[in-house]
Amino acid sequence: MFPQLLMNAAQPDPMISGNWIIAVIGAIAAGIALVIGKKQGRKEAEDNNVTIKHPVPTVPMSKVTTPPSWDAHRALCDRVLRLEDDLRHLSTDVKQIKDSQGEQFRQLMVAGADREIRISEKIEGFARAIHGRIDEYLKHPTPRSRS
Repeated sequence: MFPQLLMNAAQPDPMISGNWIIAVIGAIAAGIALVIGKKQGRKEAEDNNVTIKHPVPTVPMSKVTTPPSWDAHRALCDRVLRLEDDLRHLSTDVKQIKDSQGEQFRQLMVAGADREIRISEKIEGFARAIHGRIDEYLKHPTPRSRS
């Protein structure tokens, strides 16, 4: 009986099945990719880590409590006069810009109001004509005046 079973049993495949080989190669590739990714991530984290190794230089500031000398006073007066003159020109330019913008806005508002009046007059004219036709059709005496 055993020899009969052995004869009918499937013979082993002499070739090795490729599924497990493919799985092993995939696992090895995934492991290598994981290790490389971790190394690159650590390197990027170290590169992005900002640390100030030397103190940031500061500009020394000190208040002047003594009056300036005559030469420094003259230069300071000239500088202040230039700044005031620039501000005066700037403020007149800004004032002119504001005035022109205000005038343009006023013109837009007037034009919009005029257009609204013209449109409403046209609508009223059409409405009068339509109402007149309806009244004529219905032979209804109405107190509406026809213009």
